[in-house]
Amino acid sequence: ELDRSLDLAAQGNAPVRSQVDILIDTLKAPKFQMWRVVRFEGVEHVENNFASLEALVKMGSSAVEPLARAVKDGDSETRTWAAVALAKLGDKRAVEPLIVMLRERSSKRRCWAAFELGTLGDKRAIEPLIAAVSDDDGRTRTVSVDALGRLGDSRAVMPLIAALRNDGWGYIRPAAARALGKLGGQRAVAALISALNMPTYGNEAAESLVANHPSSAAKQLIAALSDDSCSVRDRVVCILGRLGDRQAVEPLIATLKGQDTAARIAAAWALGQLQDKRAVEPLKNALKSGDAGLQERSAEALCRLVHMREAQRLIASVQRKPRYAVWPFDAKEAVRR
Repeated sequence: ELDRSLDLAAQGNAPVRSQVDILIDTLKAPKFQMWRVVRFEGVEHVENNFASLEALVKMGSSAVEPLARAVKDGDSETRTWAAVALAKLGDKRAVEPLIVMLRERSSKRRCWAAFELGTLGDKRAIEPLIAAVSDDDGRTRTVSVDALGRLGDSRAVMPLIAALRNDGWGYIRPAAARALGKLGGQRAVAALISALNMPTYGNEAAESLVANHPSSAAKQLIAALSDDSCSVRDRVVCILGRLGDRQAVEPLIATLKGQDTAARIAAAWALGQLQDKRAVEPLKNALKSGDAGLQERSAEALCRLVHMREAQRLIASVQRKPRYAVWPFDAKEAVRR
């Protein structure tokens, strides 16, 4: 009787389909959940697909074996949905079917496959995902780039650098910057540093360098303080301040004494973040400069480095009518007055 009802539902009988939905939800059996996923596949029933997938995932381990058999023995539709469900359950038997799914004609399915492969963390997916970085569909490329970042394999570095530099799809370059930050290494860091002057994804490159703390970043960033691009230099200074690596103190002091006003202001802020006593005297000298922006940042930095009364005295020394700061974050207003 159930089989006949399933056949009627599959033929488009709406009342029967509604009742079958209730029955399947009541039985909570993976076999029938998979039937709904497969039979109701299509744009008009996409909500049924996801509802069934969610139900299968909630079943947990009891759904794994039926799904594994469906991945192995089912038709192409069954294998597709079973692989997605298995991946959401974290079962590695989904990897090979998902790799096959990466080559399907449907860009939506390729995108799903790339996402699930990234969540599974299996190294078998590296080469297929690298190939998918050149997919015709921009969404699939973006999801593949993100998946490679999560998998953390160095084989992906050069393809990701190529995507960062050359791919014109709007979301690819920020995704590639984030992925390269996760992978780390000298080549990845160098590519991110070179991207700092790009208006569309320079911020993502900077945040990626800071968030992932690549071991080689500090030395390469210090070397980039002499970059020809002023925007690169300014961002590098700020990143060094956020990384908190004390080996940047002397190079930042040199920048503070330089001729580039924007870089000097950024260096004063960065030295305040590092809180190294070597910066006190250079910041005192910068406080006496004629540039209001540099004075403000130097005052804020000194409030982090010396006793508050000493900071107040130094701030007052460059003001005709000083009004003292009570807390460090008021130093900016004190210098302005």
